[in-house]
Amino acid sequence: MTYCNAMLELLGIDSVLEARNPPAPDLVFGHEGRTIGIEHTRLFTDEGSCPKSYQAYESILEDIAERCRAEYTKRGLPPVEVTLHMSHEHASRTRVPVLVDWIVNAVAENLPPSYGSVEIPNEATEGMPHEINTIRMIRVAALTKAYFHSARAAWIMTVETSWLQSKVDEKADRIAGYLSACDEVWLLMVEEQTGLANTMEIPRAIWAQPLEHQGFARIYVLRGRAELHRMPIPV
Repeated sequence: MTYCNAMLELLGIDSVLEARNPPAPDLVFGHEGRTIGIEHTRLFTDEGSCPKSYQAYESILEDIAERCRAEYTKRGLPPVEVTLHMSHEHASRTRVPVLVDWIVNAVAENLPPSYGSVEIPNEATEGMPHEINTIRMIRVAALTKAYFHSARAAWIMTVETSWLQSKVDEKADRIAGYLSACDEVWLLMVEEQTGLANTMEIPRAIWAQPLEHQGFARIYVLRGRAELHRMPIPV
């Protein structure tokens, strides 16, 4: 609902959103004497939870960092901030326990003696798992507990009009049901920009390219919460 509210705010529409039972779209509001539905979808560069999707891999990275933090804290070791730089070879779920054990042992054995920083590079460290590129750690007086982060890096996908059109087409088969519950339906596609899986390069020229609306009265793309674009209808 947060993104739908952001859309209405950017459009200057003061209405209350409400959820209704299917076949209604995600949210419904009243505007200028009409009942308008909003179907909301999040944009991902590589959708789904299959092992090769970056969306799934981000979850694995978060799991590794959190498990490392928990195990390190459990051992009662000194406060430290650790950044894990993983390699381009994605770690699998089955490898997580092995990686966590290796990382925590490596950090414990290579802690700066007092305050300072240490880097453990793969190419100079015997036995480092191939899924890990570099481990960087720092100890400063201000730290009161351990922090573990997995650094994110990947190529950002450049979006084409045809890719956005495919997202519209995926939603179009439900339009008949949506219209049985409201007068018209708007499609809101959201690029959250909260991680690499939902951040993409969208050339400015796309905003002038018409999309086949497939029954949607309006189509919007919301980037973050402050940049809203309305896609034009083909003439």
